[in-house]
Amino acid sequence: MDSYVCFSYQLSAFKPPLLQIYITRIIVSVKQLLCSNAKQGTISRIQQDSFMKNVMQANETTALPNSGITEELTTDSTEDRHLTVMDAVIYCIKQYGVKKTTMDDIAKASGVSRITLYRDYGNRNNLLSGVYAYRAQKFHNKIKSDMTQYTSIGDALEDYFVATCKAALIDRSIREMVASRKVYSDVLGTASAHSPIRDAIADIWNPLLDGLLVENATAKTIDRAEVIDWIIITQTYLVEISIEASYTTEQIRKLVAQFVSPAFLITR
Repeated sequence: MDSYVCFSYQLSAFKPPLLQIYITRIIVSVKQLLCSNAKQGTISRIQQDSFMKNVMQANETTALPNSGITEELTTDSTEDRHLTVMDAVIYCIKQYGVKKTTMDDIAKASGVSRITLYRDYGNRNNLLSGVYAYRAQKFHNKIKSDMTQYTSIGDALEDYFVATCKAALIDRSIREMVASRKVYSDVLGTASAHSPIRDAIADIWNPLLDGLLVENATAKTIDRAEVIDWIIITQTYLVEISIEASYTTEQIRKLVAQFVSPAFLITR
C-alpha cells in the first residue's frame, strides 16, 4: 500500500476548502480501488493518474468556448485547472455572494495563483462569465436526454421552466447569478453573438422546436435566434419571481401555460 500512502501525502499538501472536498473523495476512492486490486499486485502509477483524472472530471463538464479562458486547452492539467477554478468560483459565490467574491478568494479556494487566473481569464468579469456558462452547460447536459422525450411543446416548456426554477431555489450560486443580472449582458449584449449560455440552451430547444411546432405556428415565423433569446429572458424572469415571490411549482406551470406556451401554439 506504499503507493496509497504516497498518493495521500501528496494530496494532503493542498489546503483550499474546495480541494479538501475533492481530497476526501479521491483518497477514499483510490483506497477502495487499491484494495480491490490487491490480488493482482500493486496498481501502477499510470493507473493512479488515470483514475484521479476520471474522478476530478466526474461532473462530465469540459472547458467552454468564449468563457474567457485562453483557447490553448491542450493538456489535461490545463483542463483540470479550468474545472477546478469553475468549481472554486461557485464555492465562493455560495460563501460570499457574487459582489463580494474576489480574485483572492478564488485563488485561495482553487489553489491557483492570482497570476495564473489573470493569465487564463484576463479579469474577474471574464471569470464570472465563464462560470455562468459552465453552470448553464452543466445544467443543460443533465436534463438534455429527458427533454428529447417530449411529444408536446407545452409540456416541454412547463417542465423546463419548472426545472430551472427548482435548481435556483436549492442552489445559492444560481440565485446569486440571476440576481446579478449579468446573464442579460452575457447572453443578450452586443458582444455576445456566440454566448456559451445561448449555445447550451439552443442545443436543447432547436431540435424540440423543429420537431414539435405545428407547421403554421406563429413561432415558426420568428427568427430562431430571437426565439432562443426569448426563452432565456423568460427563464430568467420566472427564476426571479420564484425566488422573490416564493412561487410554487403549480404557479409557475400556470404562468407558462397561460402566457408562454401560447406563443408556440397559436397559429397564423
